[in-house]
Amino acid sequence: MKKRILFTCLAVILLFSGCTGSRSSGQELTFMVPRNWAELDSTPALEETIRELERMVRANPHMGEVNEFSIDFAGSRRADLTITWLAINRTGRSIENISFAIMFTRGELYSIPIELTEAFIGIIPDQTATVFTLSFPNEDAFDYLLALLGDTEGGTANMYLDNLSIAFADE
Repeated sequence: MKKRILFTCLAVILLFSGCTGSRSSGQELTFMVPRNWAELDSTPALEETIRELERMVRANPHMGEVNEFSIDFAGSRRADLTITWLAINRTGRSIENISFAIMFTRGELYSIPIELTEAFIGIIPDQTATVFTLSFPNEDAFDYLLALLGDTEGGTANMYLDNLSIAFADE
């Protein structure tokens, strides 16, 4: 059962791996375990999740927007109603704090505000991907967001970032 769930998650990851638009042609990404995950007690499930995310980044080393911060859908877990995202820093500088809204269009606009602080996730070096998750209060909300992620136009999800505010570590 666990293998089937893992393979389903990997299939979804591959399906949505192109959801942020243009890709980087520059330096290859590295993966960083976020501070809030590094501080958790190690479990086999957490270690496997980290290995899968590292493999995903190694398999797609040029994902992300050139000279920008971007995000990519990285999978979902129905068991705990979470959606996992990669936060990708290709800005040319280390990011200390960042806030933005993930915007979805489906006739109306839907917005999910996100704040990734140094205290929570750590400093995100340039050319690095890290991970954050969104948890949902019920299956309906979880399923609805997955449906929004499935809405595409020209092969790209109807998703974008808005109200991006970045505090660079060297400022």
